[in-house]
Amino acid sequence: MIRQVAEMGTPLMVLTGGDPLQRDDLEELIRYGKSMGLTMATIPATTPRLTRQRIMSLAEAGVDQLALSLDGETPLKHDNFRQVEGTYGKVMDGSRWIREAGT
Repeated sequence: MIRQVAEMGTPLMVLTGGDPLQRDDLEELIRYGKSMGLTMATIPATTPRLTRQRIMSLAEAGVDQLALSLDGETPLKHDNFRQVEGTYGKVMDGSRWIREAGT
């Protein structure tokens, strides 16, 4: 599918849905997309899979853009919306790691 997207002349491919970090081959997909000339992006979920190490691995693979969902300006609002306590903190951690990685 990545090859087909590149052949259509689409400049950007966003890997999302559920949690792309569930894919052990996410970095491989990013490298392949980059080799096809695509700008590669992903939107990881704020689960225990979102770690500094994984963000750095995605950056090393060449990811161009990473996005996180923030559903409220306070921990209470965000966590209530997500119905999972602690996800606001995970978004903040993830955003720090993304800035650190330079993506």
